[in-house]
Amino acid sequence: MLGVIVAVFLFGDIIFMPALGELDEARLLQETSQTGYVSGGAERIVKISDISGPRIDSGAAMIENTGNQCLIYGGACASLPTSLWIGLLVAYIVLLIGNFAYGFRRSTSVQWFWEAIYTLFALWAWYLFDGCGTHIWFSLYVLKFGAVIFGLYLYLFTQKRNDEKVTE
Repeated sequence: MLGVIVAVFLFGDIIFMPALGELDEARLLQETSQTGYVSGGAERIVKISDISGPRIDSGAAMIENTGNQCLIYGGACASLPTSLWIGLLVAYIVLLIGNFAYGFRRSTSVQWFWEAIYTLFALWAWYLFDGCGTHIWFSLYVLKFGAVIFGLYLYLFTQKRNDEKVTE
């Protein structure tokens, strides 16, 4: 029963939510170069060369968010490929489990400091390298897997401690 609850917690959002669309940068660039805007009801952005006379009613750069698509006018919006984000998530999980497992039998107190540093580093990397926020799932899964792995570690640590008290 516990395994089913953990599985629903870990993978329930994948099963019960529709798939998040990936940002198709080539289509966005092509569409914006042709029309000046992304489809979805956004207003056309006039090029500076098309303006005649003074104009103070719109800014030089703006951000337009249309659902899962994000386009920054006046700047480039780039992110790492999805396969790299998945690899980083797997590396984070392996590092966390390995760090908790190393020296587990000899530990006398709960370890949490370096694991928290790893989690903050992963979140900082996501914030730094995912400019558009297209891969927000990465930060959510870092927090989700970190909480589940730490909870499992606390459970096993408590069991180990109880077993040591019984044997004494």
